[in-house]
Amino acid sequence: MIPKIREEFNATYKEVYYKNLLGHIVDTFKEPSAFRISETPVFISKAVKKEVEEACDSIISQLWKIDFSEIRRKFIPAELQSPAPMGNPHFLAIDFGLCEDGKGGITPQLIELQAFPTLFFYQPFLGEAFMQYYPNMPKEGFDYYLNGLDKQSYTEKVRKVILGDEKPENVILLELFPEKQKTRIDFWSTKKALGIEIVCMTKVLKEGKKLFYMKDGTKTPIHRIYNRVIYDELERLKDLKTNFNLNDDLDVEWVTHPDWFFMISKCI
Repeated sequence: MIPKIREEFNATYKEVYYKNLLGHIVDTFKEPSAFRISETPVFISKAVKKEVEEACDSIISQLWKIDFSEIRRKFIPAELQSPAPMGNPHFLAIDFGLCEDGKGGITPQLIELQAFPTLFFYQPFLGEAFMQYYPNMPKEGFDYYLNGLDKQSYTEKVRKVILGDEKPENVILLELFPEKQKTRIDFWSTKKALGIEIVCMTKVLKEGKKLFYMKDGTKTPIHRIYNRVIYDELERLKDLKTNFNLNDDLDVEWVTHPDWFFMISKCI
């Protein structure tokens, strides 16, 4: 997309840069990434970036014209709906393919829209790692943060969304067998950045409407759940044993409410 930058990067690329980056990941998280990492970042022009941002704005503006209460009523069986207040989704992940436009340029094309968290802490970790281990990275005019954010302001913004006003020990990242998930590198990155624990759904304890988990041998209350569990996966595991369900009436706050996955990621 920016021929001069790409040519300069490729001409000065060395395999040792990539090996050092992969080694840094193992040193940091005590295991390699479960998915393949590209040898190179993508250098996006300001024009393409502007197109992507305008596409996002357009999609989001259309999104809020939809009657989600009707979508919920029509597509989610009443017995599967969570009784917790829904609020708005905390996250929207919009995936684009970068495609040839037939005129020699590049244009974004929508692949997927999800009201579900993605690799929010792995991505800045990777950007920082590229800058650290690739001396041939362009230094001027490029960044891996958007909207004028930097590491501190980005982390604080996402911290506020996930933790709210709670202490880190009362917030968990909830997943099903997190150590087996391909995206687990983001779980470890999240724990490193926020200090919250990664807890398998099968390990959560329920007493009445309250949830707990064991932290350093102590039963610890859960006030807020950063949810990475997808209901479809629960449905596929017929013999799964858990102490609670996503649609239980619980004294917890959801980030994001489980029903948003159905309504945005699936139904629309």
